[in-house]
Amino acid sequence: ILVGATAAGLFTTKLVGETAPIAFEIIEESGVSGSVSGAQSFKGLANLGAYKIEKTLSIATEGEAAGRAIKISTRAFGDLSKFPGFQLSLSDEIKAPVRASFFAPSYDHHDWFVSYEDTDKRVIVAPDKPEEVRFNTVRAAALSSHYFTAAIADNSSLRPTFHGLPVTPKGAGFEGVGYLEYKPMTRADEFKTEQTVYIGPKDVDALRAADRVLSSVIDYGMFAVIAEPLVWLLRLFHSWFGNWGFAIIGLTIVVRLLVLPFNIYSFKSMKVMQKIQPQMQAVRERFKDDPRRMNEEVMRLMKENKANPLGGCLPMLLQLPVFFALYQVLAMSIELYRQPFVFWIHDLTVKDPFFVLPILMGVSMFVQQKITPVADPQQAKILIWMPVIFSALMFTLPSGLTLYIFVSTLFGIVQQYVLMRDKAPATQNGQKTVHQAKA
Repeated sequence: ILVGATAAGLFTTKLVGETAPIAFEIIEESGVSGSVSGAQSFKGLANLGAYKIEKTLSIATEGEAAGRAIKISTRAFGDLSKFPGFQLSLSDEIKAPVRASFFAPSYDHHDWFVSYEDTDKRVIVAPDKPEEVRFNTVRAAALSSHYFTAAIADNSSLRPTFHGLPVTPKGAGFEGVGYLEYKPMTRADEFKTEQTVYIGPKDVDALRAADRVLSSVIDYGMFAVIAEPLVWLLRLFHSWFGNWGFAIIGLTIVVRLLVLPFNIYSFKSMKVMQKIQPQMQAVRERFKDDPRRMNEEVMRLMKENKANPLGGCLPMLLQLPVFFALYQVLAMSIELYRQPFVFWIHDLTVKDPFFVLPILMGVSMFVQQKITPVADPQQAKILIWMPVIFSALMFTLPSGLTLYIFVSTLFGIVQQYVLMRDKAPATQNGQKTVHQAKA
């Protein structure tokens, strides 16, 4: 059900150069004649004349990967003078790609994940990307959709190559097929390969329990080191509230509290810049014909008032890695898949069906823009359009992401209200500065 039926099969073994998988005869080991019901280990044997091939599959029964991970051992023995090597398959059915745009991005995609040599690589699998992919000295490979994966971690003494074929049409969709290929380096009496395969949701604990290298199948982006603690926090809040929507709210508040010192510093810097803006404008008018003197006077003015022109931007730049990591966590977490929040939101991984959250988010962003001090009037005119743009974008994004931005914006409004309580004195000082500048 998760992977679908493909011509190549999944985790099937064939000889290098052959098109059909090896037909194994199942060998009963349990001692119960004619029954393999409930068995956790299977063994198959194929007699190919000069040599035989034995394949064993052992299903994990304990831990996070129980029922999802399988240990595979494949052994060729006998006269291997003409033995060409093994290929182990990865395949999946791929739906026709969903049309996407800037305002309607699609998360529905397949990709190859390959861990080889000392690096990892991801390659989109799609009809408009017909090229084959090949990697040597492979440690792991996976074919994944957004929330599910079929993966292989190699445990052999001989590292294989990976060969990903171009997608081929199948019905209303397509088929993606790849192979791990093992070719013998010497002619011995036995050739053996071992793997751990996994099929199921992209759950970081289950993937890591199957094989540590498989946890990298989940793409948290360049800020994965920040994303993993955020996943832990998200799960912690879910254990408290029993609802993933409320877990997102709790996580958002914690993240906003962590970056609060940066926001306070940014707010103070913006207020100082706003306060001395009339003086700076007067300096620019006075020395408009002498750019060098104008820059010197502006810098002197900012130094006297301890104003930092980057004070409003730098804290935001420092926060970006956290917000990008949080965005990836909410976009990639299987925990949110088909999980309801409240009332009309029945799945946090799909868009809000009635667009309530995007509209509320747009209104809250507009309120936040109105109460936020901006030193540059031109900048204020540009920022006024941000709520409209973000609301339009959120119409098609998962409701879990929209919930995060909405709660974050509400936190920003409360934060701004608290910081602006001394607005009246600041205004009086600002008016005084204006008179001084005119004088």
